[in-house]
Amino acid sequence: MTSIVVAGEDIFKNPLSWDLVGKNLLSLVFLGIFFFILTICIEYRFWYYKLRFLVKRRSDYYYY
Repeated sequence: MTSIVVAGEDIFKNPLSWDLVGKNLLSLVFLGIFFFILTICIEYRFWYYKLRFLVKRRSDYYYY
C-alpha cells in the first residue's frame, strides 16, 4: 500500500473505510438479501393463491 505524504502528514485513506465504500457495500448486502428472498417467493409461488383469489373476485364484476 502506498501513502501520500504532504508536508509531513500522511493522508492515506483505507479504500474499504466506511466513508468510501462501507455504506455502498452495506446497502448492496441488504438489497441482495431482499431480492434473493423476493426471487425465492416468486419461484415457489408464495403469493399465487392470494393473487388468484383477488383476480377471481375482481373478474366476477366484469361481464364479457
